[in-house]
Amino acid sequence: MKFDLITIDEIKARRDKSERPKGMKISLNISGIEDKKDKLEVGYIYISEYPEKVATIRLEGKVLVSGNKSELQSLLKNWKDKKPDEKFMSDLINIINYHASLNGVYVARSMNLPPPISPPKIKVKFKKP
Repeated sequence: MKFDLITIDEIKARRDKSERPKGMKISLNISGIEDKKDKLEVGYIYISEYPEKVATIRLEGKVLVSGNKSELQSLLKNWKDKKPDEKFMSDLINIINYHASLNGVYVARSMNLPPPISPPKIKVKFKKP
């Protein structure tokens, strides 16, 4: 399986208050998966909400996924049966999150908002002597 193309088809951004937001909530939803002959088309919605109704940034788009026919059919069937493949969903969500966060930075910057990026949690583990 390979992620061939990721697009942003719609951007909506709105700032309702001029105050500096305190934090943000990011949500990412898969809106559907469709069979497109030899590929799957996955729709997504990425939303960054700034608390106290300060602002919202919403990106909608698609990811094209290629692979062998049986693998794609299995992914589609599992999705329809509400039993999505964990590895596929993990890879898909990570690639969408990366792409949408990166592009959301440009939108946020033009609106004088903090970038919609959730830094990863770093765990430190020391080796025992």
